[in-house]
Amino acid sequence: MKIAALQSYEILFSKNSNNFFHIVINNHPEQDFFHANIRKDKLITIDYKKTETSDEELIKIPNFLDKLKEKKIDTYYINTLSLPPIEKWAKKNKIKLLSPSWTLQRTLEDKIFFDKLLKKNKISSPFSIIPKKEKDIVLITKFPGVVQAPYSHGSQGTFLVKDKKGILELLKDKKIKFPFLYREFIKGIPIGVTLLLSKKEMIFSSIRGQAIMLDSKNTNKYLGIQWMKTSEFKKEGIKNLNKTLVSMGKVLQKMKLYGTASIDLIIRDNDVFVIECNPRLSLSSIQISQRKELLHGYDFNEEFIKGLTGKKLSANKPFVPNTTYEGCTLDLDFFENKLSGKKTKRIHKVGMYEIKNGTLKYLSNKTKEFKNKNIVFIDHKLKENTVLNQEDDYGMAIAHQPVVKIEHGTFSIKDKNKILSGIEKLLLSNIK
Repeated sequence: MKIAALQSYEILFSKNSNNFFHIVINNHPEQDFFHANIRKDKLITIDYKKTETSDEELIKIPNFLDKLKEKKIDTYYINTLSLPPIEKWAKKNKIKLLSPSWTLQRTLEDKIFFDKLLKKNKISSPFSIIPKKEKDIVLITKFPGVVQAPYSHGSQGTFLVKDKKGILELLKDKKIKFPFLYREFIKGIPIGVTLLLSKKEMIFSSIRGQAIMLDSKNTNKYLGIQWMKTSEFKKEGIKNLNKTLVSMGKVLQKMKLYGTASIDLIIRDNDVFVIECNPRLSLSSIQISQRKELLHGYDFNEEFIKGLTGKKLSANKPFVPNTTYEGCTLDLDFFENKLSGKKTKRIHKVGMYEIKNGTLKYLSNKTKEFKNKNIVFIDHKLKENTVLNQEDDYGMAIAHQPVVKIEHGTFSIKDKNKILSGIEKLLLSNIK
């Protein structure tokens, strides 16, 4: 197999990055970073004007297929969701896609379908109702609760309500429509675990906290993920978590979902509740790829590809590993309210930054620097002299230390956190 991927950090930060081909967009903010860390013969450079490039857009570029054929690429690694146009293109050109099918991904991303799947298989989940008409709202008796559109993503399309009036207001404001999922709000720790799946084997990742903040005013905030020490949870809670994830994994295997799936859960004392499933790479995948201890010492990409190509995983490890790592991956869209509507005068570099006196100083574009606890990796897809809006990708930051305290149903920023304040200063320095 000769595998190519579009600017994939899951691959770039792995130990075997030069075993893959890396598609890089010319004049893209990430271009220099990939050129600095990947052998020249493993780079495929594409001319394209937009900074935000998806797999779907890529296949439309006239000479893209020729570039792949030059390198004899026969397999394409999808960064997020597969789509019908990509699958049609791959079939026509005899290219294997490293991804579950779009149909299967779309089915599992549907919050209503997934809730029914949990109930059917008796997997622990919050009390829920699926209102189809306004008269169904009277059946909702447990408050507060969470309202979700079938295809909500992150904090978008997800709303916390205190009573029936809150639901009616969402309908009136056209923020939701029938049918939707209503589930009881469980006040516990929001966590996530990644499952690597083949036909018979499973490997579980470490536990990560979800830095998401829901409130009744629905000024929802999502900051990203932060890995948590296994010892923060009681042994009985971990036992129940593993048991629940095994049940979930078996259901997914039965549906022929192989590769990877990120499971979001709530853990309250020793009780575990499954919330949703993301059958694709996620924000956490990069650190799992970079740090093998988060996956029982196994290589994420190796196991991911084995699962998708019908091979056995290297082991069967259906339990979360005992780890102490507390790094994080932050979604910098968290700062969009301070940046949207402003014009960029300059753009910071993609690369490694050192924390110094509450600010981030650019260090280099070499991945080898990313060993020190005081180093933060910053990525973005922004352009100079451009008015920013809420649709822009403000990027992400990866650090080897915690920045928040994950709490019951929310998170709090650690006092005088130098990483977050440094990121904010860096982003604000770009605008006029």
